[in-house]
Amino acid sequence: MRLLTPLLFVASLTIASAAPKITITAGKSGTSTDGSRNFPTLQAARDHLRTLPLEKRAGATITLPPSTYHFTETLTLTKKDSGTAQAPITYRAAPGTKAIFDGSLPVPSQGITKVADEATLTRLAKTAHGKIYSIPILDPKLQKILARTTATDQLLISGHTLLTQSRFPNIGFVHAKELLEKDEATRWQKKPIKGTKETPNGALFTLRETPAATWQQWEKEIASHNRGTAFGYISAQWYREAMPIHSIHPEKKAIRYLTQSRYGLEEIIHKFQSRLAVKYLLCEIDSPGEWYFDSIENRLFLWPTPDSNPTDPKLTLAAGPTFLHIKNASHIRIENLTIQGISGGKTLIDINGSHNTIAGCTLRNSNGLALNISGTHNHATSLDVYDVSRFARLAGGKSSPSGITHGKNRIINSHFYLDKLTSVAPTVGISGAGNSFENNLMHNLPGQAIVFRGNNQLIARNEFFNIGFEEGDGACIYSGAEFWGYGTKIENNFLHHIMSTDGLMTRSGIMLDDHDSGREVLGNIFFKTGHGSLAINGGTGLNVENNIFLEGNHGVWIRIIGNVKERMEMQSKFDSGELRRGDKHDYIWRCQQVVGTNGWNSEYWSNQFPRFPKVMNQTGINGRFWPMENTVTNTYGHGMKNALTYIHPKAPQEGTTFTNTQEITPDWFVSYDTMDFRPTPSKADTLPKIPFESIGLQHTTYRPTPPNKATYRKLVRDQFRHRKSCNRNAKYDFENVNETIYWNSGAILSKM
Repeated sequence: MRLLTPLLFVASLTIASAAPKITITAGKSGTSTDGSRNFPTLQAARDHLRTLPLEKRAGATITLPPSTYHFTETLTLTKKDSGTAQAPITYRAAPGTKAIFDGSLPVPSQGITKVADEATLTRLAKTAHGKIYSIPILDPKLQKILARTTATDQLLISGHTLLTQSRFPNIGFVHAKELLEKDEATRWQKKPIKGTKETPNGALFTLRETPAATWQQWEKEIASHNRGTAFGYISAQWYREAMPIHSIHPEKKAIRYLTQSRYGLEEIIHKFQSRLAVKYLLCEIDSPGEWYFDSIENRLFLWPTPDSNPTDPKLTLAAGPTFLHIKNASHIRIENLTIQGISGGKTLIDINGSHNTIAGCTLRNSNGLALNISGTHNHATSLDVYDVSRFARLAGGKSSPSGITHGKNRIINSHFYLDKLTSVAPTVGISGAGNSFENNLMHNLPGQAIVFRGNNQLIARNEFFNIGFEEGDGACIYSGAEFWGYGTKIENNFLHHIMSTDGLMTRSGIMLDDHDSGREVLGNIFFKTGHGSLAINGGTGLNVENNIFLEGNHGVWIRIIGNVKERMEMQSKFDSGELRRGDKHDYIWRCQQVVGTNGWNSEYWSNQFPRFPKVMNQTGINGRFWPMENTVTNTYGHGMKNALTYIHPKAPQEGTTFTNTQEITPDWFVSYDTMDFRPTPSKADTLPKIPFESIGLQHTTYRPTPPNKATYRKLVRDQFRHRKSCNRNAKYDFENVNETIYWNSGAILSKM
């Protein structure tokens, strides 16, 4: 890591009295009067520790004083940088202070001018005349980053406030109105044909809304700069995609995509809503804080924010590489650091090896994956992760024909949300086997919060709210298409205010989709969580027990998924090569890649999960593609619009056993109106033993002041008090949807 900030202090402490003292001061080396060693860089100190035997370096604590440290290289720690279980190597900020590592590059303001030349003014919306400043960008590295056409590279003002790339509309989406020429869906094409500039094959359509600029300005901008890109839920309500724009037809007020979309536009425009936002058009800068980079003229255009100096806005651009890679090392601790300014889809912190810990860190303001954990016994605790394009990947462990090896990696007591960053839908992805995600808080997310797969995972005591407001279909916690998904527990979580947007496909709190099987859903509380709070779409071998459902539509909602006969017949088409091998719908082959050919009958898998062979050996017309071998026990609910438990009438009714489904009343809880869902003393032995006070963020050494739950839960309750979590009879409100569905809980809780 090359440090650009002039000061970096490192003091080494250890449990063992023989451990060295180390001081790092940029530009200095040698021995201080107190006996500590001085090194000019963090790498130099690391390299010095490598020269020492383990018993002498173990327990070293490297402490950084408060400052902002700019970096351009990744700090890599390998096996030779390891500590021990009794004496780990620790890198930390000084107690009670902040050490910020920033990969951003400053954007010089030299040559900044207010746009006044006629040629540029003709490219601007009229509302932007007299408001826009232009900065020449001379640095090739800045030029390269600014020229990217991803949705998530971001510009910063004063290192904190994120600006917005020019887009239409400024928030939410606009809507396709009339399909003039359809495209072909790529979903089932074995080799999709991509459109080209000479032969575009994308759809041609009109918009319901009117841009800030004119259609003639759009036409010229697309033709001259070839950067305009649409992103959103373009061909399906649940599928987010980006589509390059080929051309504009101003006489028709129509847009032509360059290439075909995932599901095709014909059905979604005629029956639903094709929702899109358009980026990378200079003519769509129409509000303070928006910016655009002209990659031909190498000029940055900016409408400054009111609180900045328009002639010296002190801009920085996210440009950094991965900050930290712990590679096959063990017993390393990273404490109380702030990482920001990463770009290009890179990872902020990448951990493998074993028994490493990331604690009390803030990961923010970056275009990339905040945290990647693999290996074994690695922990991330008390993190604040916000305004990044992807939250975390929690992996490690493996399922195979011979058994399941646990990763035992954990993310705990961490806060994930969006505040100022738009155009992204970050999630936590959980894979591998035997990992856990516990006591976290996730909110203000437009899509799904968690997408998980694998065996023996634990998702427990987390709180989720204000999630999924842009998507149709899907859920807060989602998994799909794993017939072998046994052993995973979703336990003691609090899901509330998962609001379905009127007119879109309905949302769920938890969705086990596409025959997802073998999961256990235990002791969760659902409050205002959509149409099917727990949606089971064709799943088998499921255990659902001790859940409470409040003020939704359905509680446990068991459906068949698609045309069952057709899905059964599809399997032979995958075998013959007519359909692409390994597709999500290639259920049986994918299952056997994990457990082996007919592996559900093997000693390990059949003994560990007795329902698995019972399901998979049912190959007849009412066999494994129907909901079966499911148990639903001790289901409690109040204020549900529809049945507390439901199974599709065409599904085999004997496939699911329902026991003790019970209606309850608000007075069973300590305070229903404030969402304190602890049972009253008289009901403590009747309701499930759900540790409600232990759900969500907890007070710890690394999180000394978590947000007050009673305070923010009241704000959430009041915000959505007069909205149903799902109204299937409501129509989509094209005119007001962008003003209705967005509520920035991230900004509110970040100040608590």
